[in-house]
Amino acid sequence: MNPIYISDNGIKMIAGFEGTIYHLYYDVAGIQTVCTGHVTLPGEDWSTVTKEKCEATLGRDLGRFVRAVLRSIEVPFSQPMLDAFVSLAFNIGEAGFEMSSVAKFMNQGNYLAAADAFLLWCNAKVKQKDGTFIKKPVLLGRRQSERKVFLSGINEITMGTEPEEISIVDLVAATQFDLRNTRIDLPAGIELEDNDLYADDGRLVALPPQLEESLAA
Repeated sequence: MNPIYISDNGIKMIAGFEGTIYHLYYDVAGIQTVCTGHVTLPGEDWSTVTKEKCEATLGRDLGRFVRAVLRSIEVPFSQPMLDAFVSLAFNIGEAGFEMSSVAKFMNQGNYLAAADAFLLWCNAKVKQKDGTFIKKPVLLGRRQSERKVFLSGINEITMGTEPEEISIVDLVAATQFDLRNTRIDLPAGIELEDNDLYADDGRLVALPPQLEESLAA
């Protein structure tokens, strides 16, 4: 039977990619965000942000993306595969995952093609100091990490063996990139030093890759 919820390791992976910020902020894509990569919605009250509120919000967000994965994947999958799928969906959205060639190839039983399709979602729009946006492949580190987690679960499906052990800490550390050329909105009175100008790429908004449409056709 397929797993029906993300594992503790999967939650740690997403939390590491996204980061948890206890105040409203605009990410480098100009999207108002709070807590663990939560995009604010109309009608939400974020006048007070607490650890407990962020944990509850993350739980609801994860549930939504798990359900999107379960709707989209029609073949057997292992826990690491589900963790990777949910991390991808968390970043590119429910509709993005449902139309992706990751889901398409997985449903065809083509695991290696599905793994490689993770890497197509590597671009994000990044806000510059002058207010303009440019496309950069800054999500590649996260996609490579998700691909590695996905691949670690294939043998469990094909041969019934235990999944490969993977260090979530190492995976998250590998996704960091330099934000020196981007603009970050911070609360008044907070300034960044040079060694603070790093963030994980999960805070960015993935752009659908140009190849995705042709591969999914």
